Parts: sequence; structure tokens; C-alpha cells
Amino acid sequence: MDTFLIALCCNIFLNIEKQDYEEITIVLNTFRRPELMADAVNHYSSCGCVSFIYIVWSESVPPPEDLKASYVNMKSPKVRINLANGS
Repeated sequence: MDTFLIALCCNIFLNIEKQDYEEITIVLNTFRRPELMADAVNHYSSCGCVSFIYIVWSESVPPPEDLKASYVNMKSPKVRINLANGS
């Protein structure tokens, strides 16, 4: 996800009135861009309206254990990494 798209999404989210939503779920795909995915997770973690972040891991190798561990203890938003091959 590039910076422009992140900024656009934030502007949309910030213009939503609090009573117009209960929570927002973000789905990110990580094909050959894990550093951008990490930036996006960090950014969306600071948005109060985001309750869940699902990461679809599309790489040929599984995500590094330290990356998975960095999201395990997050309370809000909750982050889950799903492997694209269903594992």
C-alpha cells in the first residue's frame, strides 16, 4: 500500500462521524512489500476507528517469527497474519 492510498483512507476515515460507524477492519496484502505492510500496520494502529487488521501474507516464505511476535500482544487493534496458501 503506498503513502497516497494510506493518506486517502485516513482522510475518508477522519471525515466519518463517530456515530456513523462502530469499527473498521483493514485487510493488507504483503506481496514483496513487507516493509510497507509494517508501515501501514503502524499507521492504522494509531487510528481510533480501526479495530482489526488482517494481513494476507502472499510471500513464498512464511513471515519471520519476530514479525509475528511483534503483533501478538497488541490489544487494539488486533492484528492477525493469514498465509495466502491457507496455512
